[in-house]
Amino acid sequence: MTSHRSSTSNEETNPSSASTTSTVLTVDSAEPPAPSSSRKSSAALREQIAKAKAAKRAASRHVSAVGAAPSEEQPPVIPTDTTFDFGLSQQDAFGQQRDSQAKDKVIQARVQGARTSGRLNIAAMGLREIPAAVMGMYDLESIGRHDGAWAESVDLTRFVAADNEIEMLEDAIFPDREPHELADDEEGQGNIFGGLETLDLHGNMLICLPMGLRRLQLLTSLNLVCPSGRPITTRY
Repeated sequence: MTSHRSSTSNEETNPSSASTTSTVLTVDSAEPPAPSSSRKSSAALREQIAKAKAAKRAASRHVSAVGAAPSEEQPPVIPTDTTFDFGLSQQDAFGQQRDSQAKDKVIQARVQGARTSGRLNIAAMGLREIPAAVMGMYDLESIGRHDGAWAESVDLTRFVAADNEIEMLEDAIFPDREPHELADDEEGQGNIFGGLETLDLHGNMLICLPMGLRRLQLLTSLNLVCPSGRPITTRY
């Protein structure tokens, strides 16, 4: 009897001891095993990383394949020009059109100066004929277009067209008509070279001359020497 009460009293005097023991056992039994959970988390993470790398490699291969494939919007250029100039003539490859325009400007400037000076020089310009700007230099329209004045115009006394490629001189340039006949012709342009004193056509390729040269009554100097030395005929 005495011993039983003694043990009971000990339990009653130290209740915390039993409670602590019970609590510890409860906590230990509630926690899952740590090593197993950590291994599962690491495996899942490695799997996600592997999938991400595989997706990145697949995307890189797709971009490379798209870049290397030919674009449907830009088909290969197939030349349609079957000529031997490869289309260069359409683009003025050698600047011939530009040179022609520059030559026309030079001629027009010299004609404009000749209206008031009476001297015109168009030598060594690769001309095959007397330019239209020269033939129309005394037209009222031409004079007004270039801010000229009819009262300031004088007759040509010196005309130099040497070292060109002129083969023939048209009859309209040197008309074989009397001065009074030309004056009565309202539709004609007259003889713009009727007052010439000097005419220099040497170095050309002349093969024929108009009969109207004989109408140049004031002419004192005439040079028709050709480089080839071939004879020049006169049209009757």
